[in-house]
Amino acid sequence: MAAAGLSAGPGSVFVVVLAEAAGVEDPIHPGAPVAGLDVGLSPGREKIRLGCLVLAVVFLLLALARPQWGFDWETARMRGLDIVVAIDTSKSMLAEDIAPNRLARAKLAALELMQRAKSDRLGLVAFAGAAFLQCP
Repeated sequence: MAAAGLSAGPGSVFVVVLAEAAGVEDPIHPGAPVAGLDVGLSPGREKIRLGCLVLAVVFLLLALARPQWGFDWETARMRGLDIVVAIDTSKSMLAEDIAPNRLARAKLAALELMQRAKSDRLGLVAFAGAAFLQCP
């Protein structure tokens, strides 16, 4: 087992750990304590470091939320009309006596009305037999 501990690589560390667990001395440095090689931060510093990391994440999330305090009242005056467009969606609208067909032409007309009516409120009622409110 001592010869296996002298070989280089990660396997040698594994053999040293197994040898220590079995009560055998370190084959590389006889008499040296293998357990004393774990050098790191003290437990107090580890806790402080973890606390700072958690605080940094909390403040980062708070900054991403962009909190804002207070408010400003702003009076907005809107003028316009309330327009409701009713479109027949029955199979008779698929007749192609108007290019491309009646339904497509009605959609284009409603779209053009929507683009022209900037400050107006629009509603759409689609019906084919029984009418129902589609939008808003």
